[in-house]
Amino acid sequence: MEKSSRFRFVISILWIGFLLAISFMEAPLKFQAELVTLPIGLSVGRVIFAALNKIEWVLLLLLIISEIFNRFQNRTPGWCLVLLAIVCFQSFWLLPALDARAALIMDGSLLPPSNIHFYYLAFEVAKLATLILYTRLALKSFATFYSPMKVSTA
Repeated sequence: MEKSSRFRFVISILWIGFLLAISFMEAPLKFQAELVTLPIGLSVGRVIFAALNKIEWVLLLLLIISEIFNRFQNRTPGWCLVLLAIVCFQSFWLLPALDARAALIMDGSLLPPSNIHFYYLAFEVAKLATLILYTRLALKSFATFYSPMKVSTA
């Protein structure tokens, strides 16, 4: 069980790192560069977020496999299902909608404002919170395995 907890901890920390670096740092910062125009920024963003989505599916699959080998213990499977729901929603609805909107803007279309970016950001925040909780449970499970036994002197 400790190897599974350690594996889940490492995978979830890695996922948190990807999420923080790309969604919360790279995405907003690229538009602050002087020579990055909106079409260029959108084009780069499409490539990066498509790659991130594939990486997230691999990390999620690894977590699910780990849960199966761990026999769904330690309250982590529920959080894994929440992650699955978020990644599915982003992959099959939000990202295609954002991709289509970006393609229209890159082609020169003027589109009215949309809240879809706010929805995506809200789900990124929810995913981050879920990953933090999942990581905490994996760490707790790992720490419990290695905690010293209390010996009674009575």
